[in-house]
Amino acid sequence: MSFIKHIMIVRNAGAELFLLMVVVVCLIDAAPCGTALAPSGDRALSELQHTSWTAREGLPGSIQALAQTTDGYLWVGTANGLCRFDGVNFEPFEPSSGGRFPGHIVESLLAMPDGGLFVGFRNAGAALLTNEKVTTYVDASGMEQSTVRKLALGLDGTVWAATSRGLFRLTGQHWQRVGEDWGYSSSRAQAVFVDRGGTLWVAGDDSIVFLPPEQIRFLPTDENIVEVDQITLLCFITVRSSQLRAASDCFLFQENATGPPLTLRVWAVTW
Repeated sequence: MSFIKHIMIVRNAGAELFLLMVVVVCLIDAAPCGTALAPSGDRALSELQHTSWTAREGLPGSIQALAQTTDGYLWVGTANGLCRFDGVNFEPFEPSSGGRFPGHIVESLLAMPDGGLFVGFRNAGAALLTNEKVTTYVDASGMEQSTVRKLALGLDGTVWAATSRGLFRLTGQHWQRVGEDWGYSSSRAQAVFVDRGGTLWVAGDDSIVFLPPEQIRFLPTDENIVEVDQITLLCFITVRSSQLRAASDCFLFQENATGPPLTLRVWAVTW
């Protein structure tokens, strides 16, 4: 497996969009991109309608996470709790029945195919919200006191949680900590992501590791990291040459390290 990375320093939101598009264009020069980042047709960004919402419209605090469930609601995780947005109004959300959330500060969200919503909290683990009923799961390895930074759903239905106390997977009604028996040695997990092929990517203490589908041991990459905020699918390209014929996923690693306000790193992961 080979890794091709492009590092860009971004200083404001406008530059972020510009630099990301530059990276994608560079990749397109070598191979077609299956997911376009630019608007459809020939319209410029300035020709599209933009709407913003702030505290004046009811947004209760800084946004930590976003997810949309199958009923169409947009859920917003904030430092002041969970909010539900119907396209017009923000509504601070508390379950009307079936228990209470184990925490208040929302760090991560994961919408489930059946309409449920996993909510990850700061220093309080995670809970599943289904039809306004809260479900928490048995844990004996620190999940309930951890900060759940990111959540991801595997193609086999496994829920993975990147937390301040390690990497966890939900098996039945229990959270299981993933450790040395899986080839995962980091004391924490900063971010987690499942790509379209089912490979699980995890940012650990100081490196990125991955778990191919139907495997039970993580494999290393040779990339060193400091602080990673998220792993996100950026585009899908196909690389063809006399030496290589492979599908490639491009990932965005957003690093919150000392120095520049924001560092964007784009990987083209080929296999």
